[in-house]
Amino acid sequence: MRWLKIYQRGKRTLTPAEQNVIDTMPSHQEANRALAERDVMFDGSTTYWMDKRHTKALDANWYWETSKGKRYDHNDKMMWDDSIKGRLELLYKITI
Repeated sequence: MRWLKIYQRGKRTLTPAEQNVIDTMPSHQEANRALAERDVMFDGSTTYWMDKRHTKALDANWYWETSKGKRYDHNDKMMWDDSIKGRLELLYKITI
């Protein structure tokens, strides 16, 4: 008898390099505050595309989607990382 265990990916805090990507996002800068506030009222596209260019230049696509086994969780400001074992999700008992 064997067991097949499937774990969720784990969460971790951001590395200094990852935190720097977020801290330097154009939409988070004081100089763009008025533009970001205007975007909230309308379609939001101006600062969105500024942020997209910023993350692309820094190879940080994890901010928008799962990329290279990582994805940023905007709710709790942590990183989902495939290289970290999370909690047990499924446990299969295999009998041969």
